[in-house]
Amino acid sequence: MVLQRPVMLYLYNMNKRKAIVIVSFGTTNSTGRENSFNMLEGLIRQLCPDWTVCQAYTSKSVRSDLAHQGIIYLSPKEQLEALGQKGYTIVYILPILMLPGTEYEKLKVEISDITYRFSIFKMGKPLLMDNGLRNLILNHMKHLYQEAPLQTCIVLIGHGSTHQANNIYLEMQRQAKENTMPYLFIGTLEASPDIDDVLRSVIQVGFTKAILIPLLYTAGVHTYEDIAGNGNTSWKTRFEKAGISVQVETRGLGEMVWIRDYILSACSNSISHISEIIA
Repeated sequence: MVLQRPVMLYLYNMNKRKAIVIVSFGTTNSTGRENSFNMLEGLIRQLCPDWTVCQAYTSKSVRSDLAHQGIIYLSPKEQLEALGQKGYTIVYILPILMLPGTEYEKLKVEISDITYRFSIFKMGKPLLMDNGLRNLILNHMKHLYQEAPLQTCIVLIGHGSTHQANNIYLEMQRQAKENTMPYLFIGTLEASPDIDDVLRSVIQVGFTKAILIPLLYTAGVHTYEDIAGNGNTSWKTRFEKAGISVQVETRGLGEMVWIRDYILSACSNSISHISEIIA
């Protein structure tokens, strides 16, 4: 989404204060936050030294929990309002959301009445909307499988959503099948396919080992408890009870260099496009 105010653009002395806002659901996990969102912010600062780079969290509960610890994060609308008050006229929003689902729709609605304040406003797309990134993830899993023990499957675990965007997981599963990856299964924590669906398929094929990998940008409660935890309902426990030995990746995608490089490249392309407009 790109909004331009042509009349303002023709003003030669237009204020060109520029900001990049990294928007995510957020996390209360300090390690995950530091290794994913904060790391990305630092890398973007290096990539775009003449842009102000900041963050915003869409989750009210995450912002509230962090505020009780003295850690303040603004909502996307609050962050845009603050930038507008400081005289910024050019804004690029980089949404670090996996799906174009509920959070993304809420984000668009929340900021819809404030974008007019900026002469140029652009917002990127959620990560898994990008077919290039989906292919990158699948290709990386194919490489990982070549180094895995025999009788091993790879299970990618996303958050899941009741939104129709959840179909992206099904699309990724279809892409994996077309790429001759019968060892790759994709499931979700809170939608379909769920753990029962995935476990049934894994057992049916006859795999005895599994590598569980969160299809989540940052490692937090979902990773450490729902996927890798020792509770009775975690994916790790459920797989082990079914007689399948488990290896769990506890890093979020945001900690993977190859994911960050892809995001930085996409961000650079968007910033270059904006720079051409305002040159």
